[in-house]
Amino acid sequence: MKYYLIKYIKKLANEFGGRAQGPLIKIKPKYKDAAGLIEHEKTHVQQWYALLAIGLMLCTALTLFVLASL
Repeated sequence: MKYYLIKYIKKLANEFGGRAQGPLIKIKPKYKDAAGLIEHEKTHVQQWYALLAIGLMLCTALTLFVLASL
């Protein structure tokens, strides 16, 4: 199962070949076959999912803590 979506887009800042925003990876078309860049951006997607999971766990723990104190 793919956990990301790659979109090839020309409008990125000159200093970037690719960019990850949540589960969306944006790559300049000239770097379409750059496996290293794609793997690098996939790492950022994994980091985003990990941060999302940690945030959801903290929200759940806080909710349970507040409910237990009522």
